[in-house]
Amino acid sequence: MINIVYINGYKGKNSSKAKILKEKYNATHIVLEDEFNPNEVCQKLQELEPDIIIASSTGCYVADSCSYDKGVFIYLNPLVDLDDLKKIADITNLKNLSSKEKNRVVLVNQDDELLDYKKTVEHYENVKIFENGGHRFKNLEDLVEIINKLK
Repeated sequence: MINIVYINGYKGKNSSKAKILKEKYNATHIVLEDEFNPNEVCQKLQELEPDIIIASSTGCYVADSCSYDKGVFIYLNPLVDLDDLKKIADITNLKNLSSKEKNRVVLVNQDDELLDYKKTVEHYENVKIFENGGHRFKNLEDLVEIINKLK
């Protein structure tokens, strides 16, 4: 069985994506609380050794900083500019983290109401752009299709 981990975004600990991924793929949810330590997230990835890492928004920012690189990283509307997060959150323990090389699939929605998808397109290569789905990435059928191709 394929080992999948999901890392939520800021204030996303009750994520519907986490519940769906748990039901469909028995995915482990690494919860980012309001205050979290990126090093703990990275250590958890090392321990779990997932085949697929799915992350949303701030979760992508943290996952990018981890040295773990064995799996495929699927990013949903990733946070690429820490200043965007500072507009909505009082985050003091995050710095500009260095991005590590990874096998990534990056998915963004043009109608993301929190983050400018164009920054993601500039930051990453091979970004798949969808018209609709908002910041919460409600177009889960597209995500499921990609996961099933990777299995």
